[in-house]
Amino acid sequence: MSEDKAAVKGTASMWALSKDKRTVRLTVPPLAMEQSSAPFQLHVEFDRTSLEATLTMLVQMHFEMMRKAPADVQYTKH
Repeated sequence: MSEDKAAVKGTASMWALSKDKRTVRLTVPPLAMEQSSAPFQLHVEFDRTSLEATLTMLVQMHFEMMRKAPADVQYTKH
């Protein structure tokens, strides 16, 4: 993916839409690895179908998270 992307930056990731609007790239911050002098770079490309499937899965997981939790589970605010 080239630098001519519209990007939405966050503290933990960066999402970029390709110029032709056919793919979206998720770039994770570089990860330091003991075995390598260079950090590990991770880029994930999503086409429309895989992005829709991922969003559907995340919405379902969000719904499950929002359901009433069992009484013995304690959550902390972030």
